[in-house]
Amino acid sequence: MEALMYSDYANTVRLILKNSIDERTAHRNKAENESINESINESINEALKSDEKIVLELIREDSRISQKIIVEKTEYSCSKVQRILKTLQEKGILYRQGSRKKGEWIIVEPKEMKL
Repeated sequence: MEALMYSDYANTVRLILKNSIDERTAHRNKAENESINESINESINEALKSDEKIVLELIREDSRISQKIIVEKTEYSCSKVQRILKTLQEKGILYRQGSRKKGEWIIVEPKEMKL
């Protein structure tokens, strides 16, 4: 967008200065949203226990991972893995989409969380 328009007529000069407030506001809002998301991510990360972080990282690597594979990779008991997954779901960080066999884990983005 051109910020300056200049026109010269017979006995007049016309100068138009355009304000880029929309662009600046959009840029500022984007920066603020990124900052908010970073602080939310940090808060979520601080609120998670180490075993929850480990399970969440495995799910990030493979959203279709089964509880059995999580048990094998973490060496946690089956009941502990189930308890961790339930806790993550209750915190609104994770949910299951689809069936038990063919479904996948969805990690909720901070902007979608109900905080």
